[in-house]
Amino acid sequence: EFSLPGAYRRIIEYPRDLSWQLLRYEDPTLPLVQTDLARLRGEAFPTGNSQGPLQALSLEFTLVPSTYATMLLRELTKQSTELSHQLHMNTSSLHHRSSNQSTPDDRTPDNKHPSPTDAANS
Repeated sequence: EFSLPGAYRRIIEYPRDLSWQLLRYEDPTLPLVQTDLARLRGEAFPTGNSQGPLQALSLEFTLVPSTYATMLLRELTKQSTELSHQLHMNTSSLHHRSSNQSTPDDRTPDNKHPSPTDAANS
């Protein structure tokens, strides 16, 4: 007499069309990848600086319906999905943002913002 409508999800699902690229850049305010909107507008693909001091990882993949990119990223980075861990990361991120609101006087001698490791070591 009982009925459970809906469908089951697979416990494990693999991404399709997975590709990655290591990017180097120097200005964290500039886009590193072309957004869907930029693509529709016909804007040029952003170019980084191959000699830039900063690095980023660009991932492209396709997931089937009812799978989540955040879970894929957590699996790749080996991050816990426990609520207490997620809350701690949110709190740390908010604290880092508020303490990283520097003025020109807070910058290093070469006029760059200090890195997170510099801030942690001071």
